[in-house]
Amino acid sequence: LDINIIIGEKIKEIRKNKKLTQERFGKLLGVNKKTVILWEKGKSSPNKERLKNIAILGGTSVRELLNTNSLEQYELLEELQKRILKIEELKNRILKK
Repeated sequence: LDINIIIGEKIKEIRKNKKLTQERFGKLLGVNKKTVILWEKGKSSPNKERLKNIAILGGTSVRELLNTNSLEQYELLEELQKRILKIEELKNRILKK
């Protein structure tokens, strides 16, 4: 399961527990409603600073939010996912030729 989807589900849970709309939640974090929707769907993920703020808002830790041992581990997973996407894009370009 994609880590962004797991994080997105937890973000949605925190937002709903706080009885906030996506728009209001976004305003608290300095982003728009669209960004919150993307996070909740696992299409993108918040940066480190926003992750910390979401965790604080939810009364939890970044570790709990990420369900990983550390922020560094999250960053490594994020980097790996980006590299995998690049490889897949290159493969698709090569196959189209």
